[in-house]
Amino acid sequence: MRRVTIVVLAAAIPAFAGTFLFKTDQILLHQERDQIILLLANPLEGIVEEIVLTFPGLIRVDDVYVHAGIMDWRQAKRELVFSGALWRQGFVRLSWRPALLPLTITARSATEEWTLEVSSGFVYGEPEVFLFPQG
Repeated sequence: MRRVTIVVLAAAIPAFAGTFLFKTDQILLHQERDQIILLLANPLEGIVEEIVLTFPGLIRVDDVYVHAGIMDWRQAKRELVFSGALWRQGFVRLSWRPALLPLTITARSATEEWTLEVSSGFVYGEPEVFLFPQG
C-alpha cells in the first residue's frame, strides 16, 4: 500500500467573507464566523473508498455535498467517516460547527492512503500552496 502523510501548519489569511485557513491543490479549508467549510478533492490516483476526519471535540455537520461519487457518511463521537466511491475527478464539500480544525483527514483506497495532519497552531500571513506529487 502506498502511503503519503502531509503535516500542515494552518495559515490564517484574512479574506472579505471569512478566513482561508489553508489551501493546497487537493484541499481548501475556510472559516466563516463559527463554521468551517472544507473542500477536499480526490487526492489519490484512483477511487477513494473511505475518508475519515478526526476532531479535537464534538462537531455538528451542517452540509455535505459529494461531486462525482456516491458516499454515505456517519459520525462516531470525534470522527466523521465517509464510505463509498469518490471518482478521480470527484470532491467532497462539507461544513460544520463549531469552528474546530480537524486533527487529521485521511483518504483511503484498496491500494493507497493519503493523510493530512493539521497542526493546532496558526501562522498569519501569505499561504503556502503545496503541490503534491501524483504517483
